[in-house]
Amino acid sequence: MDILQCQNPMHCKGGVDTDDLCAEGYTGPLCAACDTNFAAVGFGQSLTCNVCDMNSEATVAIIVAIILLVFAAILACYLKKGLGEDAQSLLRQRSRSASEAISSTAQNFEKYQPIIKIIFTYYQVVGSLGFVYILNFPRDFYAVTSVFGGIVSLDFISFIPLGCIAPADFYSELLAYTLVPLFLIKVFQVFLTLTFILYKKRDKLDPCQKSFASSMREDDALKKALSIRSSLEEEDSSIRSLGFLYSSYEPRMWWFEVFETLRRLGLTGFLVFLVPGTAAQVVFSMIMCNSAMRVYSGCKPFISDFYDSFSKVAQVQLFYTMFDALAFKAKSDGEVRKERRGDQSFSVVI
Repeated sequence: MDILQCQNPMHCKGGVDTDDLCAEGYTGPLCAACDTNFAAVGFGQSLTCNVCDMNSEATVAIIVAIILLVFAAILACYLKKGLGEDAQSLLRQRSRSASEAISSTAQNFEKYQPIIKIIFTYYQVVGSLGFVYILNFPRDFYAVTSVFGGIVSLDFISFIPLGCIAPADFYSELLAYTLVPLFLIKVFQVFLTLTFILYKKRDKLDPCQKSFASSMREDDALKKALSIRSSLEEEDSSIRSLGFLYSSYEPRMWWFEVFETLRRLGLTGFLVFLVPGTAAQVVFSMIMCNSAMRVYSGCKPFISDFYDSFSKVAQVQLFYTMFDALAFKAKSDGEVRKERRGDQSFSVVI
């Protein structure tokens, strides 16, 4: 008979009454769900069930109101009609300023994109190890990785007590996580349609377009040069949108993103089906991590030596994190382990 530990010992108070084994606010076989009138914040070992009071409801209402106000302001700026000349001039000026700011931000992002990608990838893998290994890491370690893992996975909803507004269970959350991305895709399609309509009527929105068009007709040489440039851009447009996949690598290593994607899938999704919950699973993941480390060291795929060194550090750190998981797995097999402060500090340092 397998005896499963609670994900967080603070959630399970124990006792002889099988109907009252969980702490206040928690329920379920492993005390990993929230009871009635309690809302979940976080996930996994860092899950906390907060009582639904006026403060929790006010927090959710304020966050939702801010999000709606931001979207309303953006729509008002782009869709408002019937503006006067001064208002149109002011709107064009602000649009140019916003465009310059976005362009500057995009350039800075491209500069640091490899570092950001390496950090995101590391925390995406580390944040899923507890679920993949079916292993309870020390609370301090999991508190650190869960926060960063939630950020890089864009899982901000888990940190909002939405259960205080509407009852939430596993099936309702699964439905929301499935339908919300589809809804956002439809919203983005509508946005693209409206953008195309505004582009077709750009001469009415910005009279400067007419003067620019007339000057183009006067300068045949400039018109011909821009025509050649436009044709070249059209030929290259099919791959320009995919530049974020290969721009960080050397030209000879343009395919390396495929290997990186397979590595992430292997260290997360594939391991779930490989002798789950055993030390052999952790050992196999360490072999995969060490093999990937050798590939990174041999190929040196990035355009900068600093990026290559940074990726090696991330791979070594991931390997030692898995080694730490193997130590906890070996220690927890056959005994119920009581966490010690030294174990927690060791995990956080690694």
